[in-house]
Amino acid sequence: MWINTYNSDLDNPFQEPPFVKIAYLSYTDNLPRWSYGYHHHEDVYELTFIVESSGRLLLENGHIPLKTGDIVVTPPGILHSYSCAPEEAMAYYAVWVDADSNDGAIPTFLKGVCGEPAIVSAGKYLEYIQSAFRILGELHQINNGVVDETCQSIYLGLLMLIQKIYLHRSIVVSISPSSYASDVLWYINRHCGEDLSLEGLAKHFNISASHLRRIFKQVYGISPIHYLIKRRITMAADYLLKTDMSVAEVARQVGYENTTHFTHLFTDRIGCTPSEFRTRNQNWFVRKDAGQ
Repeated sequence: MWINTYNSDLDNPFQEPPFVKIAYLSYTDNLPRWSYGYHHHEDVYELTFIVESSGRLLLENGHIPLKTGDIVVTPPGILHSYSCAPEEAMAYYAVWVDADSNDGAIPTFLKGVCGEPAIVSAGKYLEYIQSAFRILGELHQINNGVVDETCQSIYLGLLMLIQKIYLHRSIVVSISPSSYASDVLWYINRHCGEDLSLEGLAKHFNISASHLRRIFKQVYGISPIHYLIKRRITMAADYLLKTDMSVAEVARQVGYENTTHFTHLFTDRIGCTPSEFRTRNQNWFVRKDAGQ
């Protein structure tokens, strides 16, 4: 897996129409051991390209099956996640597009027709999409993490293709109103680096611990504490890839003072130690200060 984050306008010097601001690019191939927990994005549209095997798009009101070639467009503010069974081993690319960066054709399309998650099939274009992402990953390293005109041209081609496919054969997924359990999930997401416990959550929401655990698991299929651990491990993986913080510093950042306990949890869920995880993936991720 690899993650490329573009944090400033210096990373995106070409944002005028027809180009758009790209905030993030990643490739994930180790589901179900590692994946983002339920999360949402404030200002970006997430485009996810399933390039291998099958899995599920998890939403507040259920899950949607996904297969090789599916493209998912998720608008801002939608809680979602991806999952698969161990034997499925789904792999996917994800791109975050800032649709408020300008008023060009692509941002207008995203804001105008993608108010809810939508799924389209890449069909015969899958091989082209895979090749485009492989090139983007290589260019990221060559450019030291800058989205230059070549990268933007490739992104523009992908986005125009998605627009054309979407307008002809998209499936829009309706989102039901938020449940009580989602309030708990949002709270965990915002405070996962703090000292949280089931009893503390129950007190905050003025509900019994057993009832909170039951309604949360009914909706999300996991207990609040196991979700908290998953969320923390996801954050830790991000820190390991994106920063030079020590393992002990990462542990404290995500809520664990005991580094040994953190390492045990990380290894149990990811399949390797935090240090091994960083070493295995460091060749794919270029830190912003690498060339300075």
